[in-house]
Amino acid sequence: MKLLIVTQVVDSEHPALGFFTRWIEEFARQCDSVEVLCLARGAYHFPPSVRVASLGKDEGKPKAVWLWRLWRESVRRRHAYDAVLVHMNPEYVVYAGLLWRLLGKRVVLWYTHKSVSRALRFAARVVHAIATASPESLRLQTPKKCVVGHGIDTRALTPLPPRPAAPPFSLIAVGRVAPVKRYEFLLRVCALLTARYPLHLTIVGGPLTREDAAYEEELRARIGALGLQERVTLLGAVSPAEAHRRIGESHVMLHASDTGSLDKVVLEAMARGVPVVSSNEAAVPLLRKVSEDFAAPRDDPEAFAENVARVLWYDAAARAAHARALRAAVEEGHDVRRCVANIMRCFRSSHGQAG
Repeated sequence: MKLLIVTQVVDSEHPALGFFTRWIEEFARQCDSVEVLCLARGAYHFPPSVRVASLGKDEGKPKAVWLWRLWRESVRRRHAYDAVLVHMNPEYVVYAGLLWRLLGKRVVLWYTHKSVSRALRFAARVVHAIATASPESLRLQTPKKCVVGHGIDTRALTPLPPRPAAPPFSLIAVGRVAPVKRYEFLLRVCALLTARYPLHLTIVGGPLTREDAAYEEELRARIGALGLQERVTLLGAVSPAEAHRRIGESHVMLHASDTGSLDKVVLEAMARGVPVVSSNEAAVPLLRKVSEDFAAPRDDPEAFAENVARVLWYDAAARAAHARALRAAVEEGHDVRRCVANIMRCFRSSHGQAG
């Protein structure tokens, strides 16, 4: 198969989307060739079978230019691809989906979010399949839904020896600083825990919008009000490699996101063998298979803190056993090689679950 991928950013150092360069590498391994159209380019190293072109956002071009280049390149390169993968943004399907269909290409959309927008509804009528990470990650009822896993690079995320159950404890939360991540709830959990044990919480991630920036200021005020200035660090956005390093060196990841979908950072922590205590509705079923302690109630900081405390004091044998089970769950259902192979199956079938 010759594949066209349409995505936002191709940059291995991008804090949120750096992981996607590994996906492109895997598609290159499983396809004859890969064409990539993106809004912006950064650092990447691909084999010769991959060609990357920018639609112009990184050049300061207006949106009209992006759209013109999307249409132009879709037509110019029509003999260089048989199928199209649109990564995350159904708007690309709105703009060019009918063109791709007229060109006789099979189209798959990758989408993971609880939001069901007009663009998503339109895209569902145009594409052949919608690939998603978990059953909860796509809330649109459609026979085109194809659950494929989340695409985690488990080879790169090797486990470290489990941290000993001794203070000071290192906690971490990772993700964009935005209200949907519910960091204010995690600060309440942290305040309860610091009253009992020496520990430190690092929040890795930065704001993207004005609303996010205002929320970050609210968090700083809450940290001061709770007396957590020495116990909580808002680290800001870092490279994927740095985030993965910090995850691997932590005792526990805290996760209270309200996205409704299975957040990639949860799986990355699991792949490194790091326990995750989460109240996220999509993460809880997966974590509960390993331990009930990892599944916390959504709006009860006291109960959430109790779960974290139990995990912090696991003995060495329990920590090692849980680390193996967490990683195995990711390898089985969410490894990038399996995910890409499942997406390839979505192109070959009109709809349904991938194996």
